[in-house]
Amino acid sequence: MRRSDPPDSTRNYFRTETRTFVLNGEWFFTTREGEFGPYRSKEWVEDEVKCFIEAREQLNNFQQSRVVEDANYSLAILPMEETPYTQVNGNLALDSEN
Repeated sequence: MRRSDPPDSTRNYFRTETRTFVLNGEWFFTTREGEFGPYRSKEWVEDEVKCFIEAREQLNNFQQSRVVEDANYSLAILPMEETPYTQVNGNLALDSEN
């Protein structure tokens, strides 16, 4: 269970000290997203695990940076006559008069 999961979550995650394992001489690692590999050595797979975790953290940080706090946006559908755009050959173009 992740910290962000609700307390009554029915999902159970397998916990282990290591994400890596060897199968038929090839190295793999597992995550919630699936299994990754094969890799040629334990060192290589451990490096890949670190890269994977860093990439996920960067993605999470980027997603958090895109969250707008207290945004007061409102959307509306306006008739074409009330927008700064005109239709030219089936495409929208910014009206140069506005």
